[in-house]
Amino acid sequence: MPNQYAQSHFLNEDLSESLNAACESLNDQIHGDIDLIFAFVSGQTAEEFDRCMPRIKEKTGARVVLGCSCETAIGGAYELEHAAAISLWAAKLPDAEITPMHLTYQRSGGDAAI
Repeated sequence: MPNQYAQSHFLNEDLSESLNAACESLNDQIHGDIDLIFAFVSGQTAEEFDRCMPRIKEKTGARVVLGCSCETAIGGAYELEHAAAISLWAAKLPDAEITPMHLTYQRSGGDAAI
């Protein structure tokens, strides 16, 4: 079975609506199990973002969902700047071993550190 890739994005103030539409689009594009989703979410509070990640996994059945908040999301040929948007990039990678990790940003003596 070959690798498959898909992308979906939606621009909407209502994160729930955007999330539902984006997940539905991925499910239509990739048939079978989705192994990995990268989620880029802009224009939402930290609490809304935190609620979003488990819902993506629930709605797509993805094995691993990685995400970050951002000011600008890219979807298709669009750069979604300073707006409430979600962009999901998905992959079906049947032979891949995926190990997620969590990174946090901290300032360290004027420099950035992870």
